[in-house]
Amino acid sequence: MLFVNGQTFALPESVQAALSDFRKSGAVLADRSTAATLPAPVVHELDLSTQTFRGRALLRKRQAEAAKTEREKSLFETTKLENEPVRQAVPALKALLARTAARPVLATDDLDLVVEKHLAGEGALYMVLNGHEEYPQVAPDAKYPRYNFTPARTSYTLQGIPRGATVYAVEGSDWRQVRELPDPSRPQAASFDTGEMKLYLVAPRKPRGLAASAAGQGNALTVTARLDGVKMPWPLTVTVSGPAGNALYQVHRAMDAVGSYTESFPLGSTAAAGTFAISVESAVGKLKAAARVRLKPIPAKPVPMTEAVRVFDEKTLRDFLRGKPKLAIALGNDGQRALAEHLAADLTKAGLDAAVKPEAEVFRKVSYPRVWSPYATVYSPGGPTKEAPGEVERELSVGTSADGDWRQPKTLVTVAGNGLCDWLGQDRETCYEPGVKLYVDEQRNVAVLNAEPRRVRTTSELRGRWAHPWARLYSYLGNYQLPPQLPEAYTTDSHLILLGDSRSSVAVRALQASELLLQTVDEKYPGPGKALIQFAWSPFAVGRNVIFVGASNDTGLRAGVARLADLAR
Repeated sequence: MLFVNGQTFALPESVQAALSDFRKSGAVLADRSTAATLPAPVVHELDLSTQTFRGRALLRKRQAEAAKTEREKSLFETTKLENEPVRQAVPALKALLARTAARPVLATDDLDLVVEKHLAGEGALYMVLNGHEEYPQVAPDAKYPRYNFTPARTSYTLQGIPRGATVYAVEGSDWRQVRELPDPSRPQAASFDTGEMKLYLVAPRKPRGLAASAAGQGNALTVTARLDGVKMPWPLTVTVSGPAGNALYQVHRAMDAVGSYTESFPLGSTAAAGTFAISVESAVGKLKAAARVRLKPIPAKPVPMTEAVRVFDEKTLRDFLRGKPKLAIALGNDGQRALAEHLAADLTKAGLDAAVKPEAEVFRKVSYPRVWSPYATVYSPGGPTKEAPGEVERELSVGTSADGDWRQPKTLVTVAGNGLCDWLGQDRETCYEPGVKLYVDEQRNVAVLNAEPRRVRTTSELRGRWAHPWARLYSYLGNYQLPPQLPEAYTTDSHLILLGDSRSSVAVRALQASELLLQTVDEKYPGPGKALIQFAWSPFAVGRNVIFVGASNDTGLRAGVARLADLAR
């Protein structure tokens, strides 16, 4: 099915040709607003236009602004309400698809199931996701969560199951429950956990068994498995155990379209020699195979660094220095002062503007939030304090340096210090003045007990008042905001020269931990009396580069500094 919505301009000839090819095996569906010429379109009355979706979003925003309570306002921000027009369009969409050659994957009257069917080899995989949502009971001054997914009981019938096929159901939130359907053509009465996806693996026949083998290749172990009697993907759990019996790897995998699997597991050059055991199992069909192989890893031969100083990206580094940039030699500790000043003098003689500055002066944490929404919500204490709407198991006092750990279930929070700006994981900033009391419920939703909100513009003055250096580094998992993570959790206004290793400098520690460098310096590498010189483009701030002279002792650092001075001449 190819839906074309709102296309008013004539399509290029190449697109027309592609549509004609598609039309040979598929259907082109067009709404009434589409004026472009299409090959034999099925014209429908469904309104799937972008303008309508935007209009609905604008209407929800206005309804939220007109709401009289926090609960009513939050209703318009829930996915259950956002998706209601989609649910209402399902019957018309079914009727539309019935006019085409399309056939349903699953027959049901349930509007909250999301279904996919995948084909490979001789088999198929049906995926049925529980999308049911129900609003919980909340107080009038509390908010509904954005997502309100719930368990569900429903029924449906799998469509297109070949006669005589074997169908396995893989169920539960962790997919640990496996059963064979006695009659896959009959309606299935299903109980879903919250957000559970059930898998139905359809095989033309039961596999006769599973075979596995293992072979050593260098310092890696290659595992091969094959399904006997069926050519299709099949789920597997593969375990590789070492000579001592300890599990080195345990991975969940699937075979390819012809029922085979091959993977190489690195063991490293320091692995113990002996017999390695391989187990390949599948809970689907209760299949199991094992193999053993004797392997003696080849120990790595250390290759000493023969030169005193190794320079990476030398051409880039020379070109950068040739531009006569202004450089700050960041002093991480007083023990490096004499050498840093000597380097600054040599670079100045070479025509560069170089100066030694304390690391804390040229290298600092970034203030967060980094990116602000146009408006923020500010709570100021005032009026009577409401009772916590749930059980209180702990009480906390948090302030400027709070980093998110205060959102613990059943917690009464008092904002102290200079106040708290809550931004991580939100699409807007919420600022709490000192004295505001908060309650965190079991779902980690926050209720304000003694303050009223004000919606204010995020001016430079407001950002200066509420933004503060981060207290903890996070990993970015995909959200509205950019959490403090290396290397951009720090910033600088200068091109920098960093000296030493991760023990001697905060900036070096941050740079090496960011994994931007080709090699890292520690107590063992590059070794006593030796150094690495590396160039990093804009690691902490765009347009502010870093030259890193890495060494673990004074002799190596002196050699690195002398080599850098030669590169500048």
